[in-house]
Amino acid sequence: MKSRILALTMGGLLLAGLAAAAISAGGTAYVKVSDADLREGNSLGGPKVAELPIGTPVSVIQLDRFRALVRTQSGTQGWISLRHIQEKPPASSSGGVFGGLIREDRSANELGTAASGRGLSEAAEQMAELEDIDPAVVESLRHMEVLAAGIKDAEVDAFIKAGGLNP
Repeated sequence: MKSRILALTMGGLLLAGLAAAAISAGGTAYVKVSDADLREGNSLGGPKVAELPIGTPVSVIQLDRFRALVRTQSGTQGWISLRHIQEKPPASSSGGVFGGLIREDRSANELGTAASGRGLSEAAEQMAELEDIDPAVVESLRHMEVLAAGIKDAEVDAFIKAGGLNP
């Protein structure tokens, strides 16, 4: 169970990085989550400038490793997490890192249990096709599930004790 949660977390970070790589300074991005915070400074604790609804187009001015400096059509400027924007307009209000394949209102335990033996459900596969979710994202999730099945709890424990994702 630990191995699947760790693999999904690491895979999510990888997919977020892949999604962010498609966004470039000078281009347009779209808010993919409900009520994304636009902040004055390039930090998580900066004062909130605005709250942007899903689907809001923004002009990308500058990128750093985790955030983008953007300007809205009304001229409001601020920093937003790269996890909250994407290159294309969202197909629906259930975007997130996994493009709607995983409902964000479920707990990690529910997701781990539901996906543990079978990978993506038939319903998730159908939804991905109906909502025009990038097939590369779906294939990446399938691959993560295969990799997660081979990770042992002892390996996860050793990884965490060694500093995990935060050495």
